[in-house]
Amino acid sequence: MAKFCTNCGKEIDENAVICVHCGVQVKANNGNVTMSEEDIIDKKAKNALTFGLISIVAWIIPIIGYVMTILGFVNASKGMKSEKYKGRAIAGLVLSIIFFLASLCNSILGVISTLS
Repeated sequence: MAKFCTNCGKEIDENAVICVHCGVQVKANNGNVTMSEEDIIDKKAKNALTFGLISIVAWIIPIIGYVMTILGFVNASKGMKSEKYKGRAIAGLVLSIIFFLASLCNSILGVISTLS
């Protein structure tokens, strides 16, 4: 079974003491700090909803809105595989799509108002 970093979620060598991706110290299997692939997918589903909720406010400043919605898209696409939290991933995706469009409209209105 693969071993994943609990901090960044990326796959690491089974004997690794430090994650080569983020530099955080990981414990051996007996310390049980690593996460299973299913746990990582569940975490991505939860994160999708979080980023979707943040984008509700973030669309007001489009540059932040774009970042939040893109993070919502990415996490939702990975979180859709979650059996336990698929609904959260879907909700995060829907919110991200809606507020991506809101950020886009806000950007367009800003450009139009600047030009006139």
